[in-house]
Amino acid sequence: MLQDPPPAGAVHAGLGVGRQNDLGDLREVVIANEFAAVGVRVLHQGSGTRLVLRDVDSGMSVSLDPLDLVSFCFASPEEQRRWLLTDIYADGAERS
Repeated sequence: MLQDPPPAGAVHAGLGVGRQNDLGDLREVVIANEFAAVGVRVLHQGSGTRLVLRDVDSGMSVSLDPLDLVSFCFASPEEQRRWLLTDIYADGAERS
């Protein structure tokens, strides 16, 4: 089955396709499963480019710069696990 090509100005964004606005920022793409829905977008500012993640349910968000992202990539699996197991997920820290 053939799929239609992405619309003009569309860019691939991980698991979905988003459109760029006039500033070149990627409009929000939502990545979701049965447990969570997170909006993801790329934001270009005078101080650099950031990845903005937003919890769809609560509206809480975080803005990550390239150093934040590369630090996570170079972290050990245990360090990544500790970074992710915070706040509402900390109760599950003892589970493997």
